Amino acid sequence: MRFFICVILLAAASITTPFAAEVDPSSACFKELEASEDLKILKLLVPLDDNEPTLEMLSNKKKPNEKEKIAIAKLDSGIASCNLKAKEWRSKNLPPNVVSRLDEHFAKMKVQLLNLYQGKDTYGEFLTKYSELKTQTKSAITAEVNALKAQKASNDAQIRFNQEQKKRQECEFRFAQIQQLKAQGEPCEREYQQCMQLVLAGRKRDYECSGAMGACRMATGFAQMQGVKSELQIKTEEFNSICTN
Repeated sequence: MRFFICVILLAAASITTPFAAEVDPSSACFKELEASEDLKILKLLVPLDDNEPTLEMLSNKKKPNEKEKIAIAKLDSGIASCNLKAKEWRSKNLPPNVVSRLDEHFAKMKVQLLNLYQGKDTYGEFLTKYSELKTQTKSAITAEVNALKAQKASNDAQIRFNQEQKKRQECEFRFAQIQQLKAQGEPCEREYQQCMQLVLAGRKRDYECSGAMGACRMATGFAQMQGVKSELQIKTEEFNSICTN
């Protein structure tokens, strides 16, 4: 039945739900329909398998007899039944525009089958008209799929850009914090060194150089305590982990 349902297979390329089954539920139904005994009479007149219509089929000027009309009616009702089974799945998993294209396609196909059934068209005319319809629908669905892919690519690019912007802003903020800590530590260190010079000169005692100056040096990384990281060390490690990878 690929000649008749190729548009469904093409529509599957537009699936938008991440965990959806990739196969339209109607596919199995159409396979059963293809193997139906009721349609055997049509197999030499229309391509019910995966093949395209032959030149002989396209040039066939014959119109359906009564037995063939019964088979055409069963083909029409079978296609409607298969599509009904997939209606809910398609509404959940395919974009609305693609679903509309499929509905429009099968509505037009039904009219073409009706014209064949009523003898308004020959088999060759039916196949020619349906081939044109199939080509139009495939082009329309392909355009929809390409538009969806382009939109997704654009959305993904925007998401990446926003993430990169956010990361850049965060890294700039963290770098500024590090620079601020270093700037705060430099006066502490100068004052501490001056104080220690006075200790060496015997004009001050060690404890007079600790206290506030010592705490400042510890926070800003100018002094180290075994097993304890300074705020500057912590901020620098965070910056390297987030911003240099």
